[in-house]
Amino acid sequence: METKNDINLNWLDQIQKVDASPFLLTRIEQRIANKRSNKLSKPLTWSLGFSFIVLLVINTIIITQVRSTPSEDANLVVALKLMPDNNLYK
Repeated sequence: METKNDINLNWLDQIQKVDASPFLLTRIEQRIANKRSNKLSKPLTWSLGFSFIVLLVINTIIITQVRSTPSEDANLVVALKLMPDNNLYK
């Protein structure tokens, strides 16, 4: 009696060898070579790097100028009638 595994393995007996095109290997190697040569050009790389540095400088300038001083925070607390400290039990 054949088991389920034997039936599944019998399907493998029906597989036939396929002959590939004689130029298949050279076409695959050429595609691999083309993929390796597709790199960014130097001017594009430099311009992307420069724009990244400019964005970084602009962000640091904005962050340093936006920080509020303690007196502004105190004025905001008074204006909104908030508690100046976190002590809930006075």
